[in-house]
Amino acid sequence: MKKRIAAVICTAAMVFSQAVFVVPAVAYAEEGSGVAGEVLSVRVQYAAERDDKIREKASFTSSELAGMGSSVYRFTNVTDVGTVLQIVAKGPRLIDVINAAGIDLGSIEMITFRTKDGSGAHSHYSRNFYVGTHLTATRYYYPNLVKNHERNEDGTALTPLEGALAGATPVPSILALMSESTKDPNRVLDDSDMTKIEAFRFCLGQTPLKEGVMTAPGYGGGDVNAMDSAQYIYGVDITLYGSPVDGIKLDLSDPDLKVGSEKKIGAVIEGDELFADDFGFTVEDLTWSSSAPDIVSVSDDGTIKVLKEGTAVITATAPNGMTASVTINGSKDGKGQGSGDTKNDKDGSGKNKKDSKKVKGIVVKEVTIEELVTEEEGMQPSDREEMAGDAQALDKAEETDPITVALSGSVALTMAGLGAGFRIRRFFREV
Repeated sequence: MKKRIAAVICTAAMVFSQAVFVVPAVAYAEEGSGVAGEVLSVRVQYAAERDDKIREKASFTSSELAGMGSSVYRFTNVTDVGTVLQIVAKGPRLIDVINAAGIDLGSIEMITFRTKDGSGAHSHYSRNFYVGTHLTATRYYYPNLVKNHERNEDGTALTPLEGALAGATPVPSILALMSESTKDPNRVLDDSDMTKIEAFRFCLGQTPLKEGVMTAPGYGGGDVNAMDSAQYIYGVDITLYGSPVDGIKLDLSDPDLKVGSEKKIGAVIEGDELFADDFGFTVEDLTWSSSAPDIVSVSDDGTIKVLKEGTAVITATAPNGMTASVTINGSKDGKGQGSGDTKNDKDGSGKNKKDSKKVKGIVVKEVTIEELVTEEEGMQPSDREEMAGDAQALDKAEETDPITVALSGSVALTMAGLGAGFRIRRFFREV
């Protein structure tokens, strides 16, 4: 009897699981695929500390982005099923957005878009892009490719036919404030079709194609550029080459000076500090001091003057507490001489405590990445499901019909029931 009850319970569980599997498909179709951005956040971090720190650099509203030379562009991108995605979009060049944020384009290693694309547990995606591949490389809009290509047999690539590449126009990579797209070759997109639904959207041109040559499948080296886009972007994270400021170097060719001598100490900020704003410091931000100002005085720019015989230690202090010192006339007292070394000597021990993990040149608005990024927002591409081939919502003609989904669910339930009945009957025969 117990075995029979167990069999019935297992069967009910199987049927219920089939029903649960079908329902979310309908819910997803009704919910939509993302949330449009209102404000774009730009953050920066160094490659050497990518898992440690991240800093807010700038933020822009839609109107501020529109003021960066927003223009209308058209794009054509090959998809992973051998079709062509058409896009009409309006927005500023991404290069202009980066410049407006005060970031040197040549210092960028990687750009990561944070998006609210999707729903449920996978409502936040992070996608990585590279300057040389996605921003500065020459890409094209092929107006004649839409209806003038041939798909291969397995539907994973296409071949541009004669005249397909005529009229090719170079287009920049933009951050679209408004856009509209379609994979329907018979639909002609008009500027009036654009909406803000998918804002902010990253749009870029197609990699160069050759007439009569089949496109190479795959991303990151192939010709499938429809995947090289992102929408519902609310943040851009810029990863910079190198590391933050990690030291100060003072240079004085001859620290043994006669009374009355006047010289300026050279100072160099060590590390890849690229910002001269609130996020870092420059040589001009150093504070100079003398251990014996009556013997050697020092001005605000590091110029020293020897007033009388004796030894003095000149120290340069950065806004984050980092210091570097040089001894004037130290060799006369046997204390040594030479260029100054970076120190962080807060406990007075006199030991060099330089620590690249603790001494940072960027100190304003510095927060840990855990404070800014939720678990979902910080999700890596490998931790989530792959996005659709064109990384956008489906066209109306391609959306799943609710009636079809319901019928599919009914068929699945019926098949599950028949299968369960067969198993119960077989079980009873065995017992």
